[in-house]
Amino acid sequence: MKTILAKLRNAFIFLGSHVFAHPYLPDPLIWIGFLLAATGVSLTLVAQPYYYWFDFQRALIPVDLIASLLKISPLVYLAAGLLCLAVLWAAFKFLTRSVAFLVWLPISFMNLFAGLDWLLVNTVPESSSPTGIQEAIVGIVAAFLLAALLVLFLFRRQRPATSIRTGWRKRLPMALVVLWGFILACGIAVSALHPWTGWQRVQPQHSPGARAQAGVAYDTVQKNTILFGGVSEWLGYEFRFRNDTWAWDGRDWKELHPENSPTPRSSQGMAYDEKRQVIVLFGGEGPGGYTLGDTWIWDGKDWTPVYPSNSPDPRRTPVMFYDPTLEKVILAGGFARYGSDRDVTDYQDAWAWDGNDWSPIEDLPPNSYLRSPGAAYDAVTKQMVVMNFNGPWIWQAGHWTPQNTNPVPTGRVDTWMAASPAGEILLFGGKADTTSFNDTWLLGAGRWQRLSPWAVPAPRSQDVLFYDPASRGFMLYGGIDSQNNVLSDMWALPTP
Repeated sequence: MKTILAKLRNAFIFLGSHVFAHPYLPDPLIWIGFLLAATGVSLTLVAQPYYYWFDFQRALIPVDLIASLLKISPLVYLAAGLLCLAVLWAAFKFLTRSVAFLVWLPISFMNLFAGLDWLLVNTVPESSSPTGIQEAIVGIVAAFLLAALLVLFLFRRQRPATSIRTGWRKRLPMALVVLWGFILACGIAVSALHPWTGWQRVQPQHSPGARAQAGVAYDTVQKNTILFGGVSEWLGYEFRFRNDTWAWDGRDWKELHPENSPTPRSSQGMAYDEKRQVIVLFGGEGPGGYTLGDTWIWDGKDWTPVYPSNSPDPRRTPVMFYDPTLEKVILAGGFARYGSDRDVTDYQDAWAWDGNDWSPIEDLPPNSYLRSPGAAYDAVTKQMVVMNFNGPWIWQAGHWTPQNTNPVPTGRVDTWMAASPAGEILLFGGKADTTSFNDTWLLGAGRWQRLSPWAVPAPRSQDVLFYDPASRGFMLYGGIDSQNNVLSDMWALPTP
């Protein structure tokens, strides 16, 4: 045993004396370490959310000594980054080989790991929240690459001082450095001038947690998006029903604590009444599968129950939206389930809320059952678009007609739609039978276009989707995946 230990010691002594026999780090390792550090500085900017470039205070700060400068200006951050790179270059160049190596190794590993991890997150949708195993694999790959570089450059024979490179061999390292610097500069410029058009993961400090089948509406007076209720974790016999109220201000979720609240529920209708500047909530499903038919008003501070003379039958998943032409909130479709799952009543009626009472209006066309809350107003064509199991339908001037365009999204339920102020309508996900989707569709000027974003959320249904004026993009939250798990992730898509 002692003989083996002695041989190992001698081997390490020989290895160390050979590796550090020369006074300074080889130039290739210096350039590699410098470029990896420069890549880390650049990726910190490139990886910022699209809304960072018009609101520096909303920077996502990674573990970086100078990253706090992002909240001041990207130019200030870049200036500090270049200064740090100059100091690092001097350290690599003038420190002795052993000391410089101790600086080079951790800095190169951290920047290489961060770069590979960023590449994984932005190219593999399922890796938007890397697991411990995935990060361990990234770490192993980074360590292997660095080891290969060390074997290639640190252990090779030192070139004699009299040896002089000529021709392309002399110019190649500098050309590669210039090319890499140009690529990094282009990445920053593209990120600033033309932010990512793909879905981006948003990780606010607070959130409602796992949530599906919730109601959501944007309050133009309070300038926030209100989320109410929905279901969360599985209890073994049913999902947990919630009756909490959350507000999204464009940066973070904040739980509100009103004095009064509707009972716990999911799949309720919910829409903002622009004329009366309140949010209207109707119905939904309560614990035990009980179908609800009550009406509530949110005034920005508290929920208030109202007791109209007329009211739609109790139901869940109705379509509910504000019609600016009629200046009323429209409720249509939905279904009720009493007792067994087979005892289902589909509604083909439509109702209008005038601020005081519900009144029946034109029914839906035959066989046009609506079980999806997806509805959004197209400000360009001045019509409401509703997604149904047999494709999109148009509500205009109090009448329903199927939307006959090509291409058109396939029919689905349990999806959501949202509209930007410019009249662009986004549709994401939903399901048909047991298949969940994660396709992204945009409707503009009466034509559907299927988008092909670089990154995309996992397939889901029963999520919420809304347009956020503060971040100038569409926001997606929660939902239920293909394995019936309630999700808690949040995504943003810049306005195309």
